[in-house]
Amino acid sequence: MKVDFTLKYPNNIPLAQDIVAKVELLSVLEHCVPELEKYRHKILQRFLQSTQSAFDRIQKTFNLEDQDVYLIKQQLKKLEEIKRDYEKLHPARIYLQKQGYSDSNILNREIDDLRVKEKIELQTIETKLRQLQSHLNRLNEIIRKYVEMSYSKQEGTMMEMVTDAIQSDFRQNSVDIESYLRNQGYTNIEDVYEEITTLKKNYDFESQDLQNQKAQFIISLRNLESIKKEHDSLLTTHNTSSVEEINLLEEQGFKSFESLDLSIQEKTRFIAEREKNKQAYFFNDRLDTASADNALLYISQCEKVSHDRVKEIATDTNTRLQKYIREYGHFLDQEINRKFNYACTIYPQIDPFQYSHDLELRLQELSSLEKFPTVFQLMDGSEKIERWRRKFREYHNTLATKMEECTLRENTELSDQLTIAQGLCSG
Repeated sequence: MKVDFTLKYPNNIPLAQDIVAKVELLSVLEHCVPELEKYRHKILQRFLQSTQSAFDRIQKTFNLEDQDVYLIKQQLKKLEEIKRDYEKLHPARIYLQKQGYSDSNILNREIDDLRVKEKIELQTIETKLRQLQSHLNRLNEIIRKYVEMSYSKQEGTMMEMVTDAIQSDFRQNSVDIESYLRNQGYTNIEDVYEEITTLKKNYDFESQDLQNQKAQFIISLRNLESIKKEHDSLLTTHNTSSVEEINLLEEQGFKSFESLDLSIQEKTRFIAEREKNKQAYFFNDRLDTASADNALLYISQCEKVSHDRVKEIATDTNTRLQKYIREYGHFLDQEINRKFNYACTIYPQIDPFQYSHDLELRLQELSSLEKFPTVFQLMDGSEKIERWRRKFREYHNTLATKMEECTLRENTELSDQLTIAQGLCSG
C-alpha cells in the first residue's frame, strides 16, 4: 500500500520517519547487496520530495516570504546537506562514527557530562562518609563519657577501662550513667557498641564504593579522551580530500570543497541582504484557518524527523508561519477596532448599518477561530474575545447613560444615539 506523505496527511509523517529509519539500517548490508543502496535512495528521495512539495505549498498559500529568498533558501539547504555529506567522508568523521558518535560535538558533550556526573556522584558519597564519621565520633564520645563516669577514679589505659566497663555490673554511679545514656537516646551501652559496628560497616562500604566510582570514572574518561585525541589527530593529518570526497563533490557539480563553501557563503549573503529590506505582510483576504492549522500540524511532525534538511526547513517554516498567524491576529484586531469606531460615529450620507455589518463579519471571524485551537492560541484569541466583550458592555452602559440624558433634556442627539445603538444591536 502506498502511503501519502503530502500536506493532506500530517499524521503519516511519523510513519514515514519510521520507514526511512529502518531503511537506513539496511545500509550496512549494501556491500553484500548493492541493489539496497538504490532502493534506500529511492525511498529517501520520495520522502524528501513529498515534504519539500508540502513546504512549497505552505509558502505559496500564505506567502510567508519573498519568493526569490525562499528559493535561494531551499538551494542553500541542499548545499549545506552536500557539505555535511562531504564532512562525513573525512577519516576523522568515519573514525568517530565507528566509535558510535555522529559528530565531535556529541563526543565533547559526553565528556563534559561525564565530568559533571563524576563531580556530583563523588560529592554525594563523600557527604555520606562525612555524615557517618560525624555519627561515629558522637558515639565514641558517648563511650568515652560513659567510661569516665563509670571509672573516674580507676587508673589504667583506655583499652583496659573499656574492657572493665563491659564486664562491670555498673556498680558505680549507676543512676547518673543510666540518665546520661537515656539523654543520648540509648537504654544501655551495648546498643551504642552495636550501632558503632553497623556504622563502621556502612562507612567501609561507602568508602569502597567511592574508590570504585573513582576508578570507573577514570577508565571511562580515559577512553573518551583517547577517542577525542585520535579524532583531533586525524583532523590535522588529513589535509587533502580523499577519492570518495572528490567523487561526491563532482557528482554534485563542484570541482573542490572551496567552490562548494563559496557558493554557500554567496547564498547566505544574498539572504541576509534581502532579509534587511523585507516588507511587512499585506492581508487582503481572510486567513485560511483550516489550512493554517493543518500546516502547523504537518510542520510539527516534520520537526521531529531525523533528517537534517527536513528538520531545518520545518523549523524555519514553523517560525515564519507562526509569525504570520500572530500578525494576522493583530491585523484582525485592528480591523475590528476600526469598524467599531466607525459604527460608533454618525457620518452624513453614509449608511450607518454598513459598518456594523462589517464589524459583525470580523467578530464572527474571530469567534470562528476557536474551532482551531493552535491558531486560536497563537492569535491570543481568548484574550481578544474577552476584551471585546468587555468593551461592548462598557460602551453599552455609556450609550444607555447618554440616551437617558438626552431624553431628560429632550436633546436632538437622541436620534443619533438610537441609530448607533440599532447598528450595534443589528451587528
